Amino acid sequence: MQIEGQQFISAILNTDSFLVVVLDSQGRIRHFNQACEQTTGFTAGEVEGKFVWDFLLLPDEIEPVRAVFEALQSGRFPNRHENYWLTRAGSRRLIAWANSALLDEQGCVAYVIGIGIDITEGRQAEESLRRKVEELSALHQTVLDITSPHKLPDLLQTIVERAARLLNASSGGLYLCDPDREEVRCMFSYNTQRDYAGTVLKYGEGAAGHVAQTGKPLIIEDYRTWTGRAAAYEEDQPFTAVASAPMLWQGSVTGVIHVIQTEEGRSFTQDDLDRLTLFADQATIAVENAKLYEKAQLQAHQAETLRQAGSVVAATLDQDEAIERILVELERVVPYDSASVQLLRNGYLEIVGGRGWPDPKAVVGLHFPVPGDNPNTVVIQTCRPHILGDAPGAFSPFRTGPHNHIRSWLGVPLILHDTVIGMLAIDSAQPNTYTADHARLVSAFADQVAIALENARLYSMEKQRVKELDALRATVADISAELEQTRLLQAVLVRAVELLNATGGDLGLYDEAKQEIVIVVSHNLGKDYTGTRMSLGEGAMGHVAQTRQPLIIDDYMQWSRRSPQYEAGPWHAVLAAPMVISNRLVGVIGVVDADQTRRFTPSDERMMILFAQQSAIAIDNARLYASEKKRAAELALLFQSSIDITKTIDLQSALNIAAQQLGKAVNATSAYILSYDQESGLAIVLSDYFGPEANELEQISDLGTTYYLKTTPNLFQALRNGQPWVSLVNDPNADLATREELMGRNVMSALALPMMVAGQVRGYAEIWDNRSERAWNEEEIRLCQTLANQAAIAIENARLFEESQYQAVTDPLTGLYNRRGLFQLGDREVERVRRFEHPLAAVLLDIDHFKQTNDTYSHAIGDQVLRALADCCRATIRDTDILGRYGGEEFALLLPETDAKGAYNLAERLREKVAMTPVLTERGAIDITISLGVASYTEQIPDLAVLLDHADTAMYAAKQSGRNTVVVG
Repeated sequence: MQIEGQQFISAILNTDSFLVVVLDSQGRIRHFNQACEQTTGFTAGEVEGKFVWDFLLLPDEIEPVRAVFEALQSGRFPNRHENYWLTRAGSRRLIAWANSALLDEQGCVAYVIGIGIDITEGRQAEESLRRKVEELSALHQTVLDITSPHKLPDLLQTIVERAARLLNASSGGLYLCDPDREEVRCMFSYNTQRDYAGTVLKYGEGAAGHVAQTGKPLIIEDYRTWTGRAAAYEEDQPFTAVASAPMLWQGSVTGVIHVIQTEEGRSFTQDDLDRLTLFADQATIAVENAKLYEKAQLQAHQAETLRQAGSVVAATLDQDEAIERILVELERVVPYDSASVQLLRNGYLEIVGGRGWPDPKAVVGLHFPVPGDNPNTVVIQTCRPHILGDAPGAFSPFRTGPHNHIRSWLGVPLILHDTVIGMLAIDSAQPNTYTADHARLVSAFADQVAIALENARLYSMEKQRVKELDALRATVADISAELEQTRLLQAVLVRAVELLNATGGDLGLYDEAKQEIVIVVSHNLGKDYTGTRMSLGEGAMGHVAQTRQPLIIDDYMQWSRRSPQYEAGPWHAVLAAPMVISNRLVGVIGVVDADQTRRFTPSDERMMILFAQQSAIAIDNARLYASEKKRAAELALLFQSSIDITKTIDLQSALNIAAQQLGKAVNATSAYILSYDQESGLAIVLSDYFGPEANELEQISDLGTTYYLKTTPNLFQALRNGQPWVSLVNDPNADLATREELMGRNVMSALALPMMVAGQVRGYAEIWDNRSERAWNEEEIRLCQTLANQAAIAIENARLFEESQYQAVTDPLTGLYNRRGLFQLGDREVERVRRFEHPLAAVLLDIDHFKQTNDTYSHAIGDQVLRALADCCRATIRDTDILGRYGGEEFALLLPETDAKGAYNLAERLREKVAMTPVLTERGAIDITISLGVASYTEQIPDLAVLLDHADTAMYAAKQSGRNTVVVG
């Protein structure tokens, strides 16, 4: 046994697979093997006899190594530690040591043996991966910050601050593009020498202008020497490094994000620019969503203001009070410095009310000839709004009092029954104040003003109809306050019947595409006519729609133009009127009376006309409200979608969320996310969503199924062009393969949308509907495309994060777990075994004479051998077993639910399989063998490291017993 022990020690000392150093009891080097010489560049003769801490160690590592040495001498035997060794060239190598001691006859430590592995490159790779994971995590958190709901100014500030922090930059700025002027304007600057907000640069000027013009990201290493510097920044202390990225939206540059270094020696890398570009893509979506959201809020606010203003104006029938309310409410709709209400009388316009003038009484009663040298004539003759950005320059009357304070002017006609009855004029003391949007808002208000003024006129002319007019006012106020379209339409018809004291009625809306009147509400006619369609000119409703004039029929059953669809009606008298707004037909409302003696009068007709006019406005407001409500819901969906999908860093979860959001967004029966390779045309189903109405065939999952898109050329070409694609099951022009797929699943229509990241199609979403050949409208396609692009970026982020997590625990050569991954999984397994008292075994194996293989055939061939051994191990073990590369040519196996006998049997099978299977390499077949050590877990083993040490000891025993064998420790 003594001889065998000496041989064992000799084998350890002379191995060249590990660094082996022997220290005496004083810490002097007594043995320094060839591997130590190769690693440090020092020869054994140079170091033997010298203290290890005086020669090879860094100053800050001397005391830790002394502590390890002293612990070994005291018998505590700390068997593992890491420290750096200095080389002859002055570099550092990180060595992982396993230590043991040799005792003399008195039991004292005579020598300390250290066996080491150079882990410098592995540690550097781990550190690089750790930094990458931290960078991606930082990017993910930054994206979460900016995709949370923000007001636009706050969002822009957040974007700039997060971009600067993301790249650890000193400062930054954000510019938005004006493509019409070919300019970029600084919207926010962060931590700069001065506030650059408001600075305007031409395309091509400065870094921001250059990126806006080219659409390409840019790094400037030293802005001070860059030839494209902007003059606007020349007076300030110049920047050093600059990184700029475009904000791309639907193929166009909408803005530029740039970050700045002001310290000497600070610069940006390509990795920095890539991160900034990816961040800019997500920031663009956040900015566009915020813009759309603010626009929707503004439009909803404007619609509500118009509704409230109209209700206030309609609430009085006294002309003077109505005019005063008109002027007050007009300022709520569009702010002004002065305004006037003008009515057309006998060839001239007369100001009947004014507000904001130095002396309002001085303007009331003023006349403007029509036609005449004034902008009022343009409004009256064209029946359209007219804007003057420079009023004094256009018309001389604005150069003298009482109008000489006016610089901008907007005139809007008051139209009633297709006839101009007057106009509204608003003025500003500043030039170029009013826009087409202002004209649109005032025009919408003017429609209500015209009715309010006509109501007041009728009231003053027909005192005897005070009761009817008051009823009309109350009715109008009620329906104007209702914004839900279905309830509004029902209320309009019922109020009309009550107002005219009639029996019943119909209300139809105009279908402009088919040029038909569609009955949407029917009341007390003995039959529900809802859904009935009448062409222009057909029956009373069609006649009124065609002529846009009211109609009174004294005896409907004797009227020659009655519709066959209304032959059996129990009515006698009929009164119908068009609902028109701004010369646009909204619909027709008609009332009937079954009383044989009833005749509708011209007074009834006038009442009906006014009511129909106001009803048209109320219906239009309700439509606008419904549209904006739908748009707000879409924007809320986009915001929530952005938040939901960017919250997850799990790739499959992100894919599942994306499919679900797309399906629910347009009430589809199913939705799918597929990967797509543009070159091969192959697509793979990655996730699916089935709605509550998905049929059984539709719900047959084909996750993982591969499709060859070149058999569907229309879809293939659409994806290559980055365009959405629609297919209907009965469309003869659709791809045959697509039609067969849809028919096989009982699906009627499909919509496919490319998923774009940085201008590249990375996959596509497909949405199905089994209920009808659905004509996907532009709004649905736009919403789904935005969701798809938003999801694409989040999915790409999750994919990158998952990939980095995988790389952090994976050996790049063999694809097995690396040492870090092995210990992460193994520690959890040991904890489980300790808790539930289940068996666990470890196997450590090493290729015999592997150095000889490397020396004979090259390290490249050695790598092929390692990969082949990894594949052999994978094919032999169970799915529940854990396999990793322990270091060099060593592999470790953890076998849950396996005792020592079971582990031995598996190890023996693996040994035989390796020995009997030559490795096929570029240099021919190579025979290899392995030595294996087996250890099983006991209560005395505190952790995984000790369990592997036992297996390691058994493996060395296998080596000493002749190799190509299994030893159980």
